[in-house]
Amino acid sequence: MSINSQLLLDIERHNAKVDRNRKIFQRLIDVVCFLGKQELAFRGHDESVSSLNRGNYTNYLEVVDLLAKYDGVLETHLQSASTSFEGMSNLTQNDLISSVASVMIDRVKAEIKQSDFVAVMVDETPDVSGREQLVLVLRYFRDSEVVDRFIKYVDVSTDRTAATLSSIILEILEEFDCVSKLVAQTYDGAAVLSSQINGVQALVRQNCPQAMYVWCSAHILNLVLSKSFERVAETKRFFGIIKSIAAFFHTSTKRMTHYNKFADMKKLPRVAETSWTYHSRTVNVINNASTHLLELFENMNENTQDWDGETLTQKIEDDQGSNSSDEDIPSQQIGLIASTSRGHSVKKKKKHFSKNKKEL
Repeated sequence: MSINSQLLLDIERHNAKVDRNRKIFQRLIDVVCFLGKQELAFRGHDESVSSLNRGNYTNYLEVVDLLAKYDGVLETHLQSASTSFEGMSNLTQNDLISSVASVMIDRVKAEIKQSDFVAVMVDETPDVSGREQLVLVLRYFRDSEVVDRFIKYVDVSTDRTAATLSSIILEILEEFDCVSKLVAQTYDGAAVLSSQINGVQALVRQNCPQAMYVWCSAHILNLVLSKSFERVAETKRFFGIIKSIAAFFHTSTKRMTHYNKFADMKKLPRVAETSWTYHSRTVNVINNASTHLLELFENMNENTQDWDGETLTQKIEDDQGSNSSDEDIPSQQIGLIASTSRGHSVKKKKKHFSKNKKEL
């Protein structure tokens, strides 16, 4: 075989290998996009083949294995490729995630470039590890429609001052070349964010004077209802009883089991101090199931031998609170207010998310 023939053969083999690798990476990229869109975790703490929890904690590996059952290209690759090139390592996954994110960011930048107005939405929240994460979303026009784009999380655990937060926001705005286009900024009512003197909104307006501050309407509604009810002794006591009833069942698996078995009642939500939605759901559930709850408490009274002292003591306290508030608290009226406010909040969220989900 001549040198030229051998060279042509090597080129053909190389091109075939490149084509095969592209097909493999197309499938791996699709897996990354699928898991990201469904908000599923990629990896877990035990990813060995022998792990009993492999299917629960390593979605990336399991989805790839599932595809390989019906895809000859991927199946052949997994069987023949060396460990360093099979595409299953955490380094390869992170590279793919970064590449997909880079493409998405470039697309957002291109869309913002065509838009005349941009708004920024920012909030802070602790994650499961206890770190404080700043969440930033950009809102702008695209084809005569308003779209929202999540940009990134930023760990601000070590410094949550207004100067630092505003600096982070402005850096991101600079990155997306939209400082001059910023017309609105929206946060919750925390002083570090909303203060007109030295809060984040004031510092941002020093660089973007046209960026008016809009207080989150959901936070306003929540605060108006919460603070209003706290000013009235009867309603304050009423919600204290509601929270104690919810806590009574949620702090014991035995009590919750009896709650679920005693009658066909809706799930009793936990009360979250910062979310009015959970207060309203709890009020509605307890109001609708009040007869069954009384029967359940009577059952506990008649079968004290089946319950521990702590349960009986807490039940008596709940009974006393409930009896003292029967005439004072218009539970049906409060339930109506709760359901109305919750419906308003949920309706706004559904309209917002259903519109943006179509674009994914």
